[in-house]
Amino acid sequence: MITNIFLVKHAHSIYGSDELNRPLSEEGINESKKVLDLLIDENITNIISSPYKRVIQIVEKVGDYFKINIIINDKYRERSISNGYVDDFNKVISK
Repeated sequence: MITNIFLVKHAHSIYGSDELNRPLSEEGINESKKVLDLLIDENITNIISSPYKRVIQIVEKVGDYFKINIIINDKYRERSISNGYVDDFNKVISK
């Protein structure tokens, strides 16, 4: 039996100081619809997600379609780019 693992990165999100609860932007919501389209013909049996709201917003559509629960794993985290809010997010991530 072959196991396929699909890695999905969140789409465009709204930057704010609450890293864990930053939601997808309108653009990100539109982009996220493509994820289900790409996975719809796959036999998805498990979904493991980071705790970030913007990631959960994407994979919940897949979970709903396949009628499976999302397993949240707190170890799936993004690297820290700052100890607090940054004025120019794009500049910081470019470094």
